[in-house]
Amino acid sequence: MLRRTSIALAAALVASALPASAQTLEKFTFALNWFPVGDHAAYWVALDKGYYKAKGLDVTMENSKGSGDVIAKVDTGRADAGIADSAVVIASSSRGTKVKTVGMIFDKTSLNFFSLKSNPIVKPKDLEGKTLGAPPGDSQRQMFPAFAKITGIDASKVNWVNIEPAAKIASEKTMKERPKVLKDFLEASYMGWRDVMADPKAAMEIFKKRVPEIDVEALSENMLIGLELMKTDRYAKNGIGWIEDKKMCDSVDLVNTYMGLPKKVECKDVYTTEFYTKVEMPAKTN
Repeated sequence: MLRRTSIALAAALVASALPASAQTLEKFTFALNWFPVGDHAAYWVALDKGYYKAKGLDVTMENSKGSGDVIAKVDTGRADAGIADSAVVIASSSRGTKVKTVGMIFDKTSLNFFSLKSNPIVKPKDLEGKTLGAPPGDSQRQMFPAFAKITGIDASKVNWVNIEPAAKIASEKTMKERPKVLKDFLEASYMGWRDVMADPKAAMEIFKKRVPEIDVEALSENMLIGLELMKTDRYAKNGIGWIEDKKMCDSVDLVNTYMGLPKKVECKDVYTTEFYTKVEMPAKTN
């Protein structure tokens, strides 16, 4: 839980004076962590309102099958950035991936288990003997061994089935070769989150327009749960998506202690605030 002549200079000045719509937009692929869910609305809002275009970006959203799948896409260059749980990013670093967390989404973890009211799970030990469903690369599944050790669950008594399917991550290549593009993408995305927080209903209308197959009623509830995880003093003070050093390094310590990594991960290797631009939370949130 960044970036020979006088003829070249003149060309650059002309390009910078043109609006984004008159320039060639730079393509940017963003790997979502699952099929469309409520907390993806912000990116469609940013796209619909032209926040990406104003930064000179042509953003494509791509569905994935959990954090592990997103990390693989970003690490191999199939996506420029993506959404993945921070703990899974930390663990992947011990296996040699070259991705880093560059901005947060939720300030509190959204990892959870759901059960039927008719057969409730009220404490961790109740998971023994149960069958849990999640994609193989999902963060809940990858973090479960650590959760089991901390809470005293016998992990061998928990069964898993595959279900095909909250930090932003970027690859070393994107960070080195396209720093301004990454910084602009993050800022525009957090502007989308700001608008979602200010008016969730309007955001869902945009989401439905852009992705017609979504179930508005179900995803509205999902979105509101996510927004509650963002209404914190930390975000109010530092901006939406701020990475707090101590909080991140505490997460690294947790993963190092309980996940049985092949080698220890250093906190400085898994995140950076170099590309973060502060976007204030709206004055009022619904």
